[in-house]
Amino acid sequence: MSTSVLYDVPGPKAILRNRVLAVVTVVVVGGVLAFFLYRFYLSGQFSATKWGIFTYATIWEQIFASLG
Repeated sequence: MSTSVLYDVPGPKAILRNRVLAVVTVVVVGGVLAFFLYRFYLSGQFSATKWGIFTYATIWEQIFASLG
């Protein structure tokens, strides 16, 4: 009786390549996210005046009503 596999077990080169690609992907995605956050910070998107509207209970009631 033989066992069937859907793919070959990766060798040492494939394991190293997959790990390098995973690290590169995480660094690139983190860099893009950091760039967006930095640009938002420079344009004042995180200032309290832009988000002050969400401190009112009526606004939250309208948001929850529209979601439900």
